[in-house]
Amino acid sequence: MDEYIQIHSPKLKLFCINDNENTFQENRDTLKIYLEYLFPERAPWEK
Repeated sequence: MDEYIQIHSPKLKLFCINDNENTFQENRDTLKIYLEYLFPERAPWEK
């Protein structure tokens, strides 16, 4: 995952997150790690 983040994060300007019946908990866990890397601190309007 770290390698993926290092390669792709600098290039990201927009991304879309989809969830459906084919999404497994492992996918959600991986996405959570990635989003926590991209957004380490909450925005002021988040609770």
